Amino acid sequence: MNKSNISFFISSIVVLSFITLLFRVFPVAAKSVEQVLWDNALASYDVTKQSLASSFKIEDVSRILSAKCDTDWSNQDEVVALEAQSSSFKQNYGLELRGGYTTSNIEQNTDNDDGSTYMELSWDVLRNGYRENQYKATDFHRQAALKTLSGKLKKHEINYQCRRYSLAKHFSGMEAHLSAIKLEFMESVYRVEKEAYFSGSSYLDELLISEEDILLARQNLARLHSDPYWQDHMDNLTNPPSIDVDLQALLTQIRENKDFVEIRQLERLRIQDQYQREESFLEGSRFRLFLRKEFDLARNRNDELVAGLRFQLPLSFGQAQSQTEARLNQLENDLKHEEWEIIARTRSAYQSLQEQLERTTKQQYRLLQAQEKMQRVLSYAALDKPLDIAAVNVRLKNYLDAAIELINAKEELYRRVNEVFLVSRVEYDSKFIKVNSLNETQHRSRQGQRSVYIWSAEFNRYPNQQLFLLLQAKAIKHAMINAGGKVNQAKLFQFMKDADRHELQVSQLLGESNWALPENHQRAMAAIEARSQYGNYIHLDIEPHALPQYKENKIGVLNDLLDLIESIRLRHPMLHLTISVPHHWPLEVLRSLNDYVDQVYLMAYETTDLDQLSARIKYVLSAIPLDKLVVALRKEEFGDELQLENAIEALSQSTGVTQFAVHKLDIFTQE
Repeated sequence: MNKSNISFFISSIVVLSFITLLFRVFPVAAKSVEQVLWDNALASYDVTKQSLASSFKIEDVSRILSAKCDTDWSNQDEVVALEAQSSSFKQNYGLELRGGYTTSNIEQNTDNDDGSTYMELSWDVLRNGYRENQYKATDFHRQAALKTLSGKLKKHEINYQCRRYSLAKHFSGMEAHLSAIKLEFMESVYRVEKEAYFSGSSYLDELLISEEDILLARQNLARLHSDPYWQDHMDNLTNPPSIDVDLQALLTQIRENKDFVEIRQLERLRIQDQYQREESFLEGSRFRLFLRKEFDLARNRNDELVAGLRFQLPLSFGQAQSQTEARLNQLENDLKHEEWEIIARTRSAYQSLQEQLERTTKQQYRLLQAQEKMQRVLSYAALDKPLDIAAVNVRLKNYLDAAIELINAKEELYRRVNEVFLVSRVEYDSKFIKVNSLNETQHRSRQGQRSVYIWSAEFNRYPNQQLFLLLQAKAIKHAMINAGGKVNQAKLFQFMKDADRHELQVSQLLGESNWALPENHQRAMAAIEARSQYGNYIHLDIEPHALPQYKENKIGVLNDLLDLIESIRLRHPMLHLTISVPHHWPLEVLRSLNDYVDQVYLMAYETTDLDQLSARIKYVLSAIPLDKLVVALRKEEFGDELQLENAIEALSQSTGVTQFAVHKLDIFTQE
């Protein structure tokens, strides 16, 4: 909700409060005051409901759970240092240039006992030489790889720990938004009640809105707005879906984690190289090749160029037992234990997540129940049934409380989902997320998409505002209104003009049985041409099966009807065209009809036998796609809403149909 809407909402509440006070203190016309009260109550309810519904986005899940952390930790310098050491040893081939000069009275060491003065090029192969340097180069390279992987895991941990504490900012905007609506509502009602109480118009011992509630709401808003870390997110109204984690997929990913597989392989290679080197007979041994030039400075005729080798081999007695297998077994045990610990911590975090998911689901149902009570209020208002405005205020406050508590429950739910990814050491991926099928913006106990036929007498009887309230209360998103000569045309045009604002789609309902006959096609085309100027949605209710000609030549009449529908489609390719059909039309006719219309409304009338209805629906589904079929039911078969809802639930489960229509409004008004 933008600032202008909030201002409008606040001003509406103030007006509501003032008029309520006047109504209590002075004799004012009840109907006009009641209308103002209802307008303000509806505005406050609508703005809350729209805020929750409009911000319900699946992409918010990934945005929250994969948000970048504001700390940038890296162990890249350590990795670079290890790689540099590896490169240094790799390029050290054990070559040395040696030289010496001694006088005869200085004892020569074993390395120089071939002469007192010499220059030597030597190559050490074993200890401190080529092979040892290559081993060290490989080991440092593997250490660098291990540090890279451990750094990746460490960064994963830091990122998720950071998200643990910053996750609240994603919910702060919506919480502050709803809290501001609630506070303004409570303060306006409190002012009215307080003034009425002290003026003697009310003698209640307890006010409906307590000072404690207002104080706590102010403190909560102050807390939300006081942290500069959250300021950039206060305008972001986020209400993400309730979610769960696919535990089995996550556990599989833990066991197949490429980082752990690579770590295990690197550790095994390091141990194998280390103990192979230590247990080899070459460990501690020296082997040197050299080329030496002796200089006869003492003139003792020892002036020559010699090549040779030196070796040193330690002697040990008894065979040392190999430690390699034991070390590798221990490594495997350690890694398996670490994997077990990760899985155990993941299961524990998942259990904690399930507990919060249960609490969140309960809160979602609390919101649905509070919403349903508000919907009943709208239904009563649409039918001009008397209601106490104090009771409406209580229901509205309960709805606001339930909405705020749901946002808080979701915040904790997402924090626990984040914890599951933290302890599992698995990077977030949407494939691990399961979205809860419960959507709190949907009406409780009303499955699927709903539409209704509204005939001219019903439409003319109720004011447009009452019709909008009633349709909203019954979760109806599409109204097919008879646009014939008996309907109040000015009222219909205004209703169609206001429909978008109430998120309602309106189709103009047209049709006569004899339109199916070729001699009446031009008249039908002219009627559709005229009505299409006022709206792009047209619903045809022609029903040629009522004609005498139908009994004589069923296929011929239906083919004539198909010719008419084809002509309408050719002339109006962009028209949203729907049609009502009975269950007994041949499949080839239904298949042809499917090519020309956007939806088919099956008139499932004249029986309450659900098995028979299900069979009829499945018959039509063999020609009409599921997403294009709407099943229409009527009051004559289902006497009240409960029977209607039970039938819809059963038919949806048996056929898979999710789109239903009601034949008349009277099943809701019980007239």
